Amino acid sequence: MTLAMRKWATPLTAATFIITGVTGIVLFFHSGGILSRVAHEWIGMAIMVVFLFHIAINWRPFLAYFKKPVGATIMVLGVVLTAATFVPLDQAQSGGGMNPGRLIGALQKAPITALATMTDKTADTIVTDLQAAGFANATTETTVADLTQGDRGQIMAVLGIALN
Repeated sequence: MTLAMRKWATPLTAATFIITGVTGIVLFFHSGGILSRVAHEWIGMAIMVVFLFHIAINWRPFLAYFKKPVGATIMVLGVVLTAATFVPLDQAQSGGGMNPGRLIGALQKAPITALATMTDKTADTIVTDLQAAGFANATTETTVADLTQGDRGQIMAVLGIALN
């Protein structure tokens, strides 16, 4: 069974790694759409399953890494860095100033009429600009979140149109 699993485990590991890596780069540069985010999240889950199969197939060689200082250090460092990603670094709680993520989150929930109060534009002008830019379902009561479904690139586009 191990030999049969080896035929597909390593290629599947490589394929899921490539997809996760490329979509991660795309998302890092805020150029991916909703499909990039969904693919990244779901393929990320798949790579964890494939990783477990890969470790199961290669259990003895995997354990051998812990006998060498370099291998053990790298793996322990990986676990520590992963654990560190769960530490909240919210600047607002630590007194470090404004959190841009919270600001954008608040702007996403605001209707176009509220965004208009932050500019010298009327809500109708913003709606017209948004519709011209391809956001056909924009109305004065539409929120940024309604128009973008969480797509970061689209969020920034809508806010740029509304606030510029």
